[in-house]
Amino acid sequence: MSNPALLIDQQAFRENALRLDQLLQSQERFCHFDCSAFASQVPLLEVLAGHGLRHLASSYLQDFEFLAPYAVDSMLLRSPMLSQAAAVVDLCDLSCNTEWAVICALSDAALVRQKIHRVIVQLDVGDLTSGLELEAASQMISQLVNLRGVRLAGFKADFNGYGGILPSVSVLEDLAAFTQYIEQRYVLSLDYISALNSSCLNLLETGQIPPAVQHFVLGEALLTGRESAHGGSFAGLNQNIFSVQAEVIEAQRRPSLPQGVRGDCSSGRVLSYVDRGLIQRVNLALGYQDLDARDLEPKLRGVRYLGQTQDQSFYDVTGLNKSLRPGDSLEFMPNYNAILHALTSPYLAKVFI
Repeated sequence: MSNPALLIDQQAFRENALRLDQLLQSQERFCHFDCSAFASQVPLLEVLAGHGLRHLASSYLQDFEFLAPYAVDSMLLRSPMLSQAAAVVDLCDLSCNTEWAVICALSDAALVRQKIHRVIVQLDVGDLTSGLELEAASQMISQLVNLRGVRLAGFKADFNGYGGILPSVSVLEDLAAFTQYIEQRYVLSLDYISALNSSCLNLLETGQIPPAVQHFVLGEALLTGRESAHGGSFAGLNQNIFSVQAEVIEAQRRPSLPQGVRGDCSSGRVLSYVDRGLIQRVNLALGYQDLDARDLEPKLRGVRYLGQTQDQSFYDVTGLNKSLRPGDSLEFMPNYNAILHALTSPYLAKVFI
């Protein structure tokens, strides 16, 4: 097996996708799965498509060429670049927007192609990730409804992003009321009130989400089995889809404290060291160019992270109940940040198990 590697349990991934879909259907809700992390991983796309889960999304326009064979409805999550308006119309069914100039460019590109591009207006309700305040959104919509190349499909709000703000029932109710006001004023029937993500699963489980707010974008819960509001595991979901494996390239008895005049380490981080005397240390062929090892939890007890350079990471294995030699491997549980980087890193082999 190639090392370092990201091991991917397809069955556990399948079970999470189906569990989430069944949960949403039971409450008459639906989702786009956020494929930003794994759009190039065809086996995972085949799992989703094979079970009819074809509402797919990404924040990266280049992903939609991978998604095209598997998606029946594709959503660009990040506000489009003005320079890519034509490509967005070509590749995406829906896009989330905040800028009037971009929406006009999307409309022009759609008219040239004799099609209608569906637009979701991004609303900011306190997290400050992206979007318009409700009054500004209302003013823009008064112009948007007159454009011939785009159609207003609904609204989307972000939670637990830049500001870390969690969803509340009162804010979701405000979004539902705003949507109803727009629908009545312009005689519209909007397809999306999209204010739900992995941080909202606890509200879904307790039945606190207003009925009108019906659309989720799910990524973290799918990949980690956790709701992102508090990082807790979510009922019935697998938390072990992914593991990272790295090979030992050096195993030596070494001092724990570097000797000599100290400067910044190669990564620009100033590290602190604890003098534990001589330790049994291993070097792994996994540097921060591959993955940030601080986002990994060793599967074996007695393995302690020490530090990392561009091409290696270092662990104290003095407390491990077995000896390691070059050629042996250690396995780690990655957090969500590590999963994102590992899935997109060209330096980690992707091994489906």
